[in-house]
Amino acid sequence: MNGQWLLPIAYAAAAVFALVTALRTWRIARMPVHLRWELAPVPGEKGKAAHGGSYYEEFEWWTKKREVSRAGELLYMLREVLFLKGVWERNRGLWPFSFALHAGIYLMFFAVIILCADLALVPRHALDEALRRSAFALASAGYAAGMFGSAGLFAKRLLDPSLRPYTTQGARLNLVFLFAMFASGGAACVAGDYIDGMQALLLGLFAADGGFTLLPALAAHAAITALFAAYLPFTFMVHFLAKYFTFHEVRWNDEPMDDAMAAKMATQLGERITWASPHIQGGGNSTWADAARRVTGHEKKS
Repeated sequence: MNGQWLLPIAYAAAAVFALVTALRTWRIARMPVHLRWELAPVPGEKGKAAHGGSYYEEFEWWTKKREVSRAGELLYMLREVLFLKGVWERNRGLWPFSFALHAGIYLMFFAVIILCADLALVPRHALDEALRRSAFALASAGYAAGMFGSAGLFAKRLLDPSLRPYTTQGARLNLVFLFAMFASGGAACVAGDYIDGMQALLLGLFAADGGFTLLPALAAHAAITALFAAYLPFTFMVHFLAKYFTFHEVRWNDEPMDDAMAAKMATQLGERITWASPHIQGGGNSTWADAARRVTGHEKKS
């Protein structure tokens, strides 16, 4: 396929990905303050994370300087992002497929980084062949792992009764799309000329020059990958950016209440409840502050 067709697809997909991702990040960042409660352990608690402790347990904690361990937070996030620690602990049967799927994406990414580094070198540099071989090995392993993971997760969602209540048509489509991306990449590796073709594609993207031609398998892989990038931020797979907020703003946010947070909480408590249930009398006639008073037994007497 001629690069004149691929470049517009790639640029349009990149623009959609960047725009929608930025918009969804902005919307997540502006969400109301979460329910503040103890969700120990908090990895940022220096010297206390191992036993689930908190600086609040210190005598007259407000008079002491708070010590935060950024290394503890980073280590926890790395174990979660790279090795899916939470899936391993809570759903061991799902972990091999989920890990393989994510590993496939990471290996694809690293292969592209290596190819970009190779392009920056002087031709026939001593590292040239080593980098090209490494990129091919990583890409091949990534495609194989990704196919195994996406196919396995699709089968689990199809056959495991415990997953059926959470399996939507969108979830199935995500896995089919991912499998197509990995399978087309694997086919491109088998078809030959993968490294030269990928580097021609990358040079074309950087230089906005569509004067290159790819073999059909690699062209299909490039097009499917671009379309997937445009599709991704519209799905729940956007958890790759939501994780930061989930951990830092929900699970680990144990900052003491300050004036700014108190103002946010006051605004939220003043919002009217537009629905009603046996435990929450809303229907637009009361606020969250009213509901909180009823739950705590501090409702005002008329």
